[in-house]
Amino acid sequence: MLALGYAAEQLFVAAQLLTSDTVPPEEAVHSACEQHIGRLLEFRPLLPVDLAHRLEGCLEQCPPGGELTRQRARELALTILPVLEDLRRTLNEVARPNATRWKFPGAA
Repeated sequence: MLALGYAAEQLFVAAQLLTSDTVPPEEAVHSACEQHIGRLLEFRPLLPVDLAHRLEGCLEQCPPGGELTRQRARELALTILPVLEDLRRTLNEVARPNATRWKFPGAA
């Protein structure tokens, strides 16, 4: 559950940055990629394979050091947001009370 909460927090902050009216798009995309999407990928083994690949693709499009034009940053934000939305849906599905849960061997 701790990993789920951490992933949800990183997802929330990244989405907030990318939709902010107060953070410049270049800064928002750089921060979302370098800090939050990168942290989400620390849990790559727990993510669905296709979603992990899409997150990696987002990172690959973000130049290191945040060297982006305002227009390119906006385009990247529009690319990243649907991936984050799919991740949100996945986390919600896992967090549902009736979701099928993996149990430790021998657990009742």
